[in-house]
Amino acid sequence: MSIKNSLKNIYENENVSAKQLSEVFSGMLSGKLSAVQISAVLMALKYRGESAEMIMGAASSLLKAAIPFEVASDLNVVDCCGTGGDGKGLLNISTTVSFVAAACGLKVVKHGNRAVSSNSGSADVLEHLGIAPMDNVDILKQQLTGIGLTFLFAPYFHPALKQVMPVRKELATRTLFNVLGPIINPARPRIQLMGVYDKTLCRPVAETLQYLGCEHALVVHGSGLD
Repeated sequence: MSIKNSLKNIYENENVSAKQLSEVFSGMLSGKLSAVQISAVLMALKYRGESAEMIMGAASSLLKAAIPFEVASDLNVVDCCGTGGDGKGLLNISTTVSFVAAACGLKVVKHGNRAVSSNSGSADVLEHLGIAPMDNVDILKQQLTGIGLTFLFAPYFHPALKQVMPVRKELATRTLFNVLGPIINPARPRIQLMGVYDKTLCRPVAETLQYLGCEHALVVHGSGLD
């Protein structure tokens, strides 16, 4: 099925397979879709509601286009993050939790970005602490093995996302990309704690993490917070 037909199915609220979503998101990343089309897709998916198949298809496409961050097979890396977008204007607590987890002996590969639909993202918090994002993979791996914590800045490892970032900023509302961000860590952590902004996301996100090979995961939501 062509991207044109897949777009038609999305716009008309018809069934869309994971394969179709993967093709559409690949079209976004490659520049085949215009800003208007990207915006239309994201808003149509937002009001349809995120299913496991939808998240799986989009995540698979994004991971395929990502720059990999390979870690030793015997290293059980962990990520702790949230979707953002809960609208509460609170501190980005997952970044703080990452420092605590590393101090307890875990190997944490934090994957994140600057804020898009919230007050602060992981990169914003770290920059305020004087820690600038970097793209030197060798140094990032040294940080992981040496101090047990490193930060993968999403724009460095997902350069194709530059195609959609202007649209996300213009929309200024949470979209499927809020859900995808914590799922597409290029280190492919085996263990993950992930907060979601809506309790209806718990099961589809958990199923997606399992589908992508995460061995142990907690997907949590509480009192309207991610």
